[in-house]
Amino acid sequence: MNLLLRIYHNPRCSKSRQVLRTIVDSGLSHTVVKYLDGKVTKEELTALLSRLKGEPADAIRWNEEAAPERPPELKMEDAAVMVLDVPKLLQRPIVDDGTIAKVCRPPEIAEEFL
Repeated sequence: MNLLLRIYHNPRCSKSRQVLRTIVDSGLSHTVVKYLDGKVTKEELTALLSRLKGEPADAIRWNEEAAPERPPELKMEDAAVMVLDVPKLLQRPIVDDGTIAKVCRPPEIAEEFL
């Protein structure tokens, strides 16, 4: 199987570093998306959010100081715009295999991709 994983990674986050190390150690092909650089497009974020299980609001770090109050419902496009405006609001790390994406908190969730 020739699987290419994408990890939406924040190098300052210990959980994100742990998941990246798990992927690297597994030997699987992967790319690292440093989403804090602001180079992720709205289309890419919307596609990523569509592959996550749960609600789009689950991909937002509501405990961040910059986060607004959590609305009762959040559309995928609105979640994508929030992350584009303030990238640190994206949950981390997220691992995506192109079919399924998961927030890997706790980091052991990443092992489901191996």
